[in-house]
Amino acid sequence: MSHSRWFAASRTDATSRASVVTPGSSTRRGQAVECADAREEAVLDLDADELRELAQFARAMGEAPTAAVDRAVRAALAELALWEAELAELGELLVAAEPERPELPSGAADVGRELDGRLHRARAALLAAVCEYHHGGSGPGPGTRPW
Repeated sequence: MSHSRWFAASRTDATSRASVVTPGSSTRRGQAVECADAREEAVLDLDADELRELAQFARAMGEAPTAAVDRAVRAALAELALWEAELAELGELLVAAEPERPELPSGAADVGRELDGRLHRARAALLAAVCEYHHGGSGPGPGTRPW
């Protein structure tokens, strides 16, 4: 399974758990999961093959391939920044929803950790795609370790 598909597979788990958190904020959590799904897909779709195709298309259109790739990577980085801001806002809203609680309910914390993990895995996938595009490889992958 490719890195992109492995990272995307975690979507279903977080989506199914999004409704099992604090009362009154399920709509916002559901929106956060949906936004994460869309942002994750946009970032994971930009793999090294896509970057090569983009460069080739730009070259065929008489444009600078480097500039085209740079724009695409910067757009993906902007998606990651927006995703980060949305997660920060979600965290603030969840804390504000029940300020008397010392900790988030476990369901809310689990969803938050899952969304945060997806953000970091998408960032790692983007960095690996850029590295592979520029250098022909992105280093060792996760492998088939027993853990």
